[in-house]
Amino acid sequence: MAVPVRLFVDPDHRGSGAGRLLMEAAVDFAQGQGLAIAFDVMLKDRAAIRLYERLGAVQIATFTHQYGDGLTEPAAVYAVPS
Repeated sequence: MAVPVRLFVDPDHRGSGAGRLLMEAAVDFAQGQGLAIAFDVMLKDRAAIRLYERLGAVQIATFTHQYGDGLTEPAAVYAVPS
């Protein structure tokens, strides 16, 4: 399984299609290697979620990231059907 993590597009380049190209490359690579692919995303990152859904990914789970001194952030896992 391939799980790309912590990918970001520079704020000055958002809306340029860079994120879509990056994610399409990740999906193409994983599928070319015969791997399933899933993305971990914070629920607050609505633009990333919309991108994943446009790429055909479906939400398969939700969970809570825990970090720092007891801080938490709701998140989800999206998978691209093969």
